[in-house]
Amino acid sequence: MTSPEGITWLGVPTSGEGTNRRMLDYACGDGLVSRTLLPRFDLLVGADVSTTMLDKFRATAQRLGLGTDRMLAVQADLVSEDSATVENEVLRDKFDLVCTSMALHHFENPEAAMKRLAGHVKPGGTLLIIDWAPLDWGTPAQVAYGAELKEKGVDYDADIVKGLQSHAAKHTISKPNFSRPEMDHLFAVSGCNEFRWKLADELSPIPVIPDAKAQLFWARATKT
Repeated sequence: MTSPEGITWLGVPTSGEGTNRRMLDYACGDGLVSRTLLPRFDLLVGADVSTTMLDKFRATAQRLGLGTDRMLAVQADLVSEDSATVENEVLRDKFDLVCTSMALHHFENPEAAMKRLAGHVKPGGTLLIIDWAPLDWGTPAQVAYGAELKEKGVDYDADIVKGLQSHAAKHTISKPNFSRPEMDHLFAVSGCNEFRWKLADELSPIPVIPDAKAQLFWARATKT
């Protein structure tokens, strides 16, 4: 997604367009998305409820030689019922891009979470969600995965689905995946339009279960 076509698709400003461009990376982890889009923004704010994740974000900034004026870690809960008041001043201003990657399926109420995240986007800015798409065997990558499982003698429902359903971390997942129509709806009720959807070319491993894979999607829309 860092090619010129990908940058255009995301709605991210090209280098040199405007000043004081700000990105919010919510549930930021170690800052994978932030460091990928680093050249496009003047300030990258990584927000997370976990101090452990924020330490990883800060470590990434340190490896890149960046100070807090370019890559800032902030502890904050922006999506729960108790998140109405944002105490940190840097989060009170709107952002050109707000992104959350591999976190929407963990949020207790994805629709409410999307609405709150959209509230941090400038009018005309972008809300970007990266997460898992449903596995319906309808894409070339999913068909290839089915053939791979068959060759290994692995039964998807019996060996993988049941394994995921019984995994110790299952309770942290509110919804395992999101379809294109579901994401279109979530963006619409969040006050965003110009919805776009893109699937990853290949499936990615789900590390908790052997042979488990899923297909990532990128979904974005523009704040009205």
